[in-house]
Amino acid sequence: MKHSKIYGIALIIGTLGGIITMAFHPTGHDLLNQPDEIARRNEMIAVAVHILAIISLPIVFFGLLGFCRRLDLENPLVSLG
Repeated sequence: MKHSKIYGIALIIGTLGGIITMAFHPTGHDLLNQPDEIARRNEMIAVAVHILAIISLPIVFFGLLGFCRRLDLENPLVSLG
C-alpha cells in the first residue's frame, strides 16, 4: 500500500486527541463549585475538549479503516473488528 503511512499518522493524531481530551476534561465538581468567572472559563474548556473529541473520532476511524485494508478487508472477521 502506498498510503499506509497516512493511516498510521491518522491513528496517532486521533489517539493524541483523545488523550488530550481526557487530560483537560473538567468534572462536574469543577463546573458547579466555583465562582462565575472561573466556571465560565471551565465551560469554555469543556466545549473545546468536546469539539476536540468529536474531531478525533473520524480521524481514528480513518486510521483504523486503513489498518483493516492492510489486514485484508475482504476477510469478514477483519471487517467485524
